[in-house]
Amino acid sequence: MKSAFLLAIILVTAGVGFGQDGKMGTATTGKAKVVGAHDLVVAHERNAQAFTKLLLEMASGGNIADVGLARSAFAEIKRSVAKMDEIRSGHIAKMDAAMREKMKPMLDGMAATSAALNSQIDALDTVLKSDTPAATAVEAPAAALLLRLNALLAPEEKDMADAMVKQSPPSMDHHTMVMKNGEKAMGFSQTATTHHFLMMKDGGAIQVEANDSTDAANRDMIRKHLAEIAKQFKNGDFSTPFSVHSQVPNGVPDLQRLKGKITYTYEEIANGARVRITSNDHDALAAIHAFLKFQIEDHQTGDPMN
Repeated sequence: MKSAFLLAIILVTAGVGFGQDGKMGTATTGKAKVVGAHDLVVAHERNAQAFTKLLLEMASGGNIADVGLARSAFAEIKRSVAKMDEIRSGHIAKMDAAMREKMKPMLDGMAATSAALNSQIDALDTVLKSDTPAATAVEAPAAALLLRLNALLAPEEKDMADAMVKQSPPSMDHHTMVMKNGEKAMGFSQTATTHHFLMMKDGGAIQVEANDSTDAANRDMIRKHLAEIAKQFKNGDFSTPFSVHSQVPNGVPDLQRLKGKITYTYEEIANGARVRITSNDHDALAAIHAFLKFQIEDHQTGDPMN
């Protein structure tokens, strides 16, 4: 029921619609906004990102309860990626030969990204055509697809973050932005709680505690958040740290690639909770440590980085 509700919400609130002529526009209640090709591509990227997150959630329980709903989510992903390619191809077709030659490195990069996205689309298409698609077979390509989409949208997120900084008082800096984003993404006060990112030989830990031992509200929200983080990371979903930091944290691509060699264990502690991250694989440990070092620096926790 939760996935069905989210699917309906995303469809209603996507922010873009189609008129009777089939042309795409921006949903507005006042004066129409002039929309360019880039705006349309970004809208489809965001749509694909939202439905990919939803598809990952459907597969996260070990089995897909509603295959029809999963296929509907995938159809939206596939449609959006196809529209992204269509809009870009149309824009490139309008360039003259000299312009295409001048922009060849960028165009080659776009073609490589498109090929990578469509490779994951093809993998998901094959899995979801079976009568009983395996959740584990859906997770890997969906997680890889989400990482690609997050990377595509990273410049847009950075622009939004930069705009927030410009509109805020002069004291607003990157750390303040991380704190604001963190409170929104995690659901609890960043000033009434303390984060620690602990480096260990077998991996490390993400630990958060309420500063006041009588603060049950923040303690409970910490536990809810970290329990969900353990599940997300296990499935290769690192969308939450992306939303906090407005960039893909160091180590994430390898954490996704090597997720089968990494264990995420949720543990409750007196004033909060922790997620232990362990592995006996050399490359996985390097990725874990790179991720934790990034968190220590961006959250400015002061934890040892060795």
